[in-house]
Amino acid sequence: MYNELVKKPIVKPHLQIRKAKLSDAQIILDYLLVIGSESDNLTFGAEGLGYTVEEETKTIDTISKSDNSVMLLGFVDEQLVSVANLSGKSRERMKHYATLGISVRKSHWHQGIGKAMMKRLLAFAKKNSILEMIELEVRSDNQHAIHLYESLGFKQVGIMPKLMKINGSTYDTLVMVKECEKKND
Repeated sequence: MYNELVKKPIVKPHLQIRKAKLSDAQIILDYLLVIGSESDNLTFGAEGLGYTVEEETKTIDTISKSDNSVMLLGFVDEQLVSVANLSGKSRERMKHYATLGISVRKSHWHQGIGKAMMKRLLAFAKKNSILEMIELEVRSDNQHAIHLYESLGFKQVGIMPKLMKINGSTYDTLVMVKECEKKND
């Protein structure tokens, strides 16, 4: 009877996180096609972003040369399971702001991968002397994501009504922000 009551421990997959390289362009595009078909929480569907390998390579190059941006890739057993990025603004008056984007392959949801990727982005922002604020947008009915963002200190500051339209139905999007904690805070 005791054995029946003992639950199996939750084993988190071994996640490897690293910065995106130019040579990752094709696997990122392939990943985006997969996740676009798995979830309606993204700004694109099964069609992906519509980028060519050359365009994605240029995006990775631009981010890697930026002082206030980063693109991270998360791998489990050498499979790309998450892409997360901070895209810092380029205009001088707005360089202190970055937009956060994150996605996780559906087969790896609810395993702590999103949180680990977010923490790595926030660590980058904390060490970055330029970034002061991070903003993101999330569908208002994506409660799991909203809970994650709130647990990491993001606050809702606005709503964009009917921003997303999927199969004729519209969905509100929340705007959330977080002030970057700095090393000396």
